[in-house]
Amino acid sequence: MLYSAPMRRVSPLLLTVVAIYRLSLLGRGAMTFVDETWHYRAVLFLQDLRVGNVRHAFANLDNFGRPGDVLVRLIPGALQAIPFAFGLAPSNPVSLLLPTACNVIVTLITLALFYRICLLLFDGDQLVSLTASAVYSLLVNTNIYVRHTLPYDWALCVFVYALWLTLSRPPTAALAWTIGALGTAIGLIYPGYFPLAGILAVVFVARDATTASPWWRHVWRLGTGALVCIAGIDLLCRIGGPGYFDMMRRLGREQPGFVRGAYEGWIFVPRYLLDVEGYAGVLLLAGIVAYAARAFARRRQDGLGRRIHWVIVPAVAIWAAQAIASSPGRYFLFSGRVIHPWFLFLVWALGDAMLWVHRGAARRALCAAAVATALVSWAGFARAYARLDYPRDVLYQFAIDTARVPATQKVCEMSPVNGTYESPPSRDRGVGPPATDMTKYLLINFCQGFPTSEASRPLPTADEATLLFDAPHFMAFPAYAFEGFNAEDRRALRENAYRVRIYRTF
Repeated sequence: MLYSAPMRRVSPLLLTVVAIYRLSLLGRGAMTFVDETWHYRAVLFLQDLRVGNVRHAFANLDNFGRPGDVLVRLIPGALQAIPFAFGLAPSNPVSLLLPTACNVIVTLITLALFYRICLLLFDGDQLVSLTASAVYSLLVNTNIYVRHTLPYDWALCVFVYALWLTLSRPPTAALAWTIGALGTAIGLIYPGYFPLAGILAVVFVARDATTASPWWRHVWRLGTGALVCIAGIDLLCRIGGPGYFDMMRRLGREQPGFVRGAYEGWIFVPRYLLDVEGYAGVLLLAGIVAYAARAFARRRQDGLGRRIHWVIVPAVAIWAAQAIASSPGRYFLFSGRVIHPWFLFLVWALGDAMLWVHRGAARRALCAAAVATALVSWAGFARAYARLDYPRDVLYQFAIDTARVPATQKVCEMSPVNGTYESPPSRDRGVGPPATDMTKYLLINFCQGFPTSEASRPLPTADEATLLFDAPHFMAFPAYAFEGFNAEDRRALRENAYRVRIYRTF
């Protein structure tokens, strides 16, 4: 045993503080992005099952190549049946507190498993493991998706659990089948994370490389587990319509959506770290450089025998392949959600670099400096993120029904994608918004889209209308600007400084 039983649990104080902060993020932002609406497939799945329409229920697994996302969201979808029984529609912001609260639970599980993996990778060093866990929990990218009904954190939790099993359990045949199935489940929840299955396979094979068991036997068992998992999903999909493989072929042909293209290759991750994470991003860049220097300096003593190398090296190889495919290949699109898993590896590299410093006051000072740096970056993010408003929530706050606002009075200064936002339903399904004359409202930028160079429509004067609401558009927020935009788009978003406004005309 590398560490005692009490050390296997992450600090309750850290988990409590992180839970309180992430719970405070809820109640805003849900259903802002079109991808979030796939959550309703789980709700429809349950509704169809309730009335005995099994075929229609399983047809909901055809959700942009994410059938696993529907299945894992059956839990929050079932919880939403409780407020629905009291008249609250699943798309109401109050009801959406339930699936987003489940996000908090999932991210806390990920953090607890992350700490356990740190202990395994860092030879049981509790101080460095706790420091790495604190730094990881304070990152912008770690917190940005909590208030949205997106699959990224759910898929990441499955990966972290599978990695912990791989590192902590004997490499039996049963474990190989389990890891193969879990690796496939990651991609079934979100296809962009399929490469993580390759990391699990490398770690599983590498940890047993010194035994008499041949590597191909492990690969065969991992592949068998993966095949059983994906075949099972394919059969479930066929109950309601096209199979999983048919679905993915169609998806490969279409590829529609809110994406212009960030073909930025090698520079995307460093640019994200500097522009979004700030000081914490500089810390992570320094950590990966120090990790590489330490690995090179100890290459003769360690080789690739240390566990940390089994994890970091394949991750770097996958990222390099993505960078090459992105630029000059112009095949792979980078975004904040795509690099979401790589923050795990950046922090693990940082933690391993800290082990280079001898135990004692120097290491304690280094750990304190790392946490302080992450706290400074997080404070700036948290302050701005707490003040962020989202069009859908503003419509709910002012009880405005966009369906009754004339199209000429819904102005989008961008090149819109998916049109303007629909208003959330009221608290009671049988009662709509108040009987106010909706033709008297002028809505500015209640939409999302790409920045344009066209001249904006002149705003009304005080004699023509009363300004009821004015706030920066959420897409100008640095972390969101890395979701589907290229470098020129991000620059234009900063320069144009779009704002969301509501006017009441006379």
